[in-house]
Amino acid sequence: MFISRRLSFTEIPLVDIAPIFGGDSPARRQMDAALIDACERVGFFYVTNHRVALDIQQRMMRVTEDFFALPTEAKMDVVMTKSPAFRGYRPFGAIGVDKSKKARGQEGFQIQRELGADDPDVQAGKPLHAPNLWPKEQPELRKVMLDYYAAMEGLSMELMRAFARGLGLEESYFDQRHRKSLSMLRILHYPRHKATDESEIGIRAHTDSGELTIILQDDVGGLEVLNKEGEWVQARPVPDSFIVNLGRAMETWTNGRFVATPHRVINRNGDNRYSMPFFTNPDYDAIVAPVPGTEGYGDDHPPMVAGENTLAQYRKSWPAFGEGEY
Repeated sequence: MFISRRLSFTEIPLVDIAPIFGGDSPARRQMDAALIDACERVGFFYVTNHRVALDIQQRMMRVTEDFFALPTEAKMDVVMTKSPAFRGYRPFGAIGVDKSKKARGQEGFQIQRELGADDPDVQAGKPLHAPNLWPKEQPELRKVMLDYYAAMEGLSMELMRAFARGLGLEESYFDQRHRKSLSMLRILHYPRHKATDESEIGIRAHTDSGELTIILQDDVGGLEVLNKEGEWVQARPVPDSFIVNLGRAMETWTNGRFVATPHRVINRNGDNRYSMPFFTNPDYDAIVAPVPGTEGYGDDHPPMVAGENTLAQYRKSWPAFGEGEY
């Protein structure tokens, strides 16, 4: 079911990325090596000293809780089926065109790059390019989410540059594929339940489809990562850190050298859980293919058009405009 290149680990590595913001130095080269090691062995890691202000994290947490506390009618006013680009609110029980996928024990709201109606790609009807939907009852949500989106986009590209250096590429290799990226910010609410196993689960075991995911989670916990032995390792919240995981597009970029590791969420705490994942994706027309120097790591990662792959994955998982109502 999952990619066989799962490796043995019993804890999630923690990487201090303070050197990522400076020029070339022994400390930055050591940090790059630590990131590459985490990407090869685990596919998950924490980052500290990331320079994302605590204030913006706290504001994101507050508006997330406030959004999910809105009346159902207010949330349904921005329901995802009103968007041609998978933006907006996803209620409990929502699924995509693949009816074999079971509904998740979560509700969510997601945005992508803020595009106006006059954007050339929006006017041309290019897939995945459309304005975001914003709830009228919570006007501050737009500014906070866009500020946080910008911070996450900056951090994600610093990590992509570190990956490029560690892979022996030009530092800007991935920048050229992220000029108008399809990156997505999602806020999630997992309600209280008493689950001790998969009988009630926030999201079942899966791998992400994109490049990397940067997650801000509250202190409730529940994220678990699968190791080679088939054991679930808890990704417990670490103060003032983000947890980062790789997706299948990063496996393709590296021809399987980096691993996209299965993970799930079970809210065992008995309290509401909130998390804010930022999913990094390339431009729609970017060709994702193994980069130079990764020959020999694998032969099952054919090139793909980033946007076409993203669109196919979203249609499987999320309800789409014109494909039914709730």
